[in-house]
Amino acid sequence: MIRLHEMIAFGRSELIEKLGDRAHFESRLIAGKALDLKIERLISAADEAVTDHQFRLFKSFVERRKNNEPMAYILEEKEFFKRIFEVGPGVLIPRPESERLVEVILDWMSRRQESQRVAELGVGSGCLLLSLALERQEFQDSFWGWEISSEAISYARRNQRRSNPPRVEIFERDFSDIQNFDSFDVILSNPPYIPSNEWLSLDPEIQTYEPRQALDGGENGITFYKKIYQVAWPRLKPGGLMALETHCERQRAVLMEEIFVSEVKKHWIEDCHLLIEKKD
Repeated sequence: MIRLHEMIAFGRSELIEKLGDRAHFESRLIAGKALDLKIERLISAADEAVTDHQFRLFKSFVERRKNNEPMAYILEEKEFFKRIFEVGPGVLIPRPESERLVEVILDWMSRRQESQRVAELGVGSGCLLLSLALERQEFQDSFWGWEISSEAISYARRNQRRSNPPRVEIFERDFSDIQNFDSFDVILSNPPYIPSNEWLSLDPEIQTYEPRQALDGGENGITFYKKIYQVAWPRLKPGGLMALETHCERQRAVLMEEIFVSEVKKHWIEDCHLLIEKKD
């Protein structure tokens, strides 16, 4: 018979070479998943015995982590903007830096009086679009999202059902479908932006497990930005906001010098995000 604190110590010893100082913390997270316990409950349950089944399950999770599988896939969830979103293989894991994009868009929207129409191109797990919709529930805004990956959209729709924000529509279609809709006040996207020739230099966790189609942006990482300009920029209202996650300063310069070249009122940078206002 093994007790919970002994199981966590075992996990730490297995993960220490890979994770260093994070080994104990991640071992506790994995224990919580294996035993279906919240992290705070692990302390009071430290001396309780775990079943053979629970220990086997715990060891299988530890082994997956040792093989570079992202913790979010093992836990089947990721916190984003104070909420929990379901994630798993086939969908991009929400990044903390993307929370800044939500903040910037919310700030921009708060300075406008009328209800607004918001579109996201490539919703993935839904963390961006749904966070915006949930933060703006008291307003009469409406939200649309497009996602071509059947794996990703299954998570987006589960997260939509779980959080149930009003006035949200998510379509399993290529985002060129936006051309069939009325214009929008805000269009946002976290498109694939990693240059193809940088793929092999990415962290093994990303390379091996996260969906390449959500990350690989082709030559120079700008393939999808070109498409966004062609099909979505015309659907942005005059005075509207285009909000894009980007890879690096050099890429942002290319976008503004070679792609977004007409009807631009102003643009600015927030961390790794490019914000472009269209001329009135």
